[in-house]
Amino acid sequence: MTISHYTLSQQHVHIWMIDLTISRDTSGDVLSREEMVRAERFIDLQSKRHYMTCRSALRNVLSYYMDLAPESILFTYNANGKPYIAPSQNTHQLQFNVSHHEEACCIAITASQEIGVDIESMSGPSLEDAMEMFISQSEKETLPIVTGERSTSLIHLWTQKEALLKARGTGLQSDPKQIHGYVTHSFPLINRPLEGYKLNSFTMGTSILSLCTEHNIHYDIKPYESLEKQKNVK
Repeated sequence: MTISHYTLSQQHVHIWMIDLTISRDTSGDVLSREEMVRAERFIDLQSKRHYMTCRSALRNVLSYYMDLAPESILFTYNANGKPYIAPSQNTHQLQFNVSHHEEACCIAITASQEIGVDIESMSGPSLEDAMEMFISQSEKETLPIVTGERSTSLIHLWTQKEALLKARGTGLQSDPKQIHGYVTHSFPLINRPLEGYKLNSFTMGTSILSLCTEHNIHYDIKPYESLEKQKNVK
């Protein structure tokens, strides 16, 4: 049994950052049987390692807020696959969301409100060819012409919409073109209104992170490595 070291209110979000370039033990000691089965379905070894690292980190992080061992945490899922802590265990009304790209994973945790997060790399593939799938005509008309600013604005728009759709719990079952985001390459955006939610966006190194919640929040960024040192987790 572990001791809960953190408490959260509706006004706070903790964002745990995991560096996926660091080599870690991916034996899956804390993962469920279902998670291990899913891990084995990955053909690409790096994708498998990233999945196991992120799921293990999620369990280890959540255990820091709950009086439960990481491996005993149970999850439920809505009709579109959004994960939640099983109600029977969620005495603190925690809500979480996870996102990752090739080099980083983020786990956003709050209490008593829906939350969605998306993180994307600014050095990743261009979204220029895919923008017709997720931006509206009015957004397209206001995109910057300068290449670097245009690329950053596109990635930023995508993270906003992805975070909102994840907060809603619909994912891409909803049309992202129906969301009118902020066309800007400037950061941060703090508690901006977005389709009935609150948007926070900022950069971390070469990444853009967008976070959507139901209420205005303050967020704290926490390195996962600090938790690893305290708990000696895998």
